[in-house]
Amino acid sequence: PPMQSGVTWLALQTGAPVVPVALLGTRGPGSTYDLPRPRQPVHVVFGAPVSLQARAGVPRRDALQQATEDLRSAMTAHVHDAVERTGMPLPEDVERPPGHEEA
Repeated sequence: PPMQSGVTWLALQTGAPVVPVALLGTRGPGSTYDLPRPRQPVHVVFGAPVSLQARAGVPRRDALQQATEDLRSAMTAHVHDAVERTGMPLPEDVERPPGHEEA
């Protein structure tokens, strides 16, 4: 899904860095969010703060879109790093049981 630009707008307006957080183990294949079963491992992995800058000479809307894309890339890289560090695969990486194929 596309990333919304609210966090990016706030970071650009305030100069505050964005701290990426990966939550691994909170959903199964094909779902958007599940509460983990008891004793199921869940990993919360914090990343390095990401500082965003609006590009000079670029219209505000375009600068916001570019900064949002920069943040999306940083967050995607953080999730992949978290998967590598914890060894917990993303749901898409887990083989789906028969009868649960994507439509």
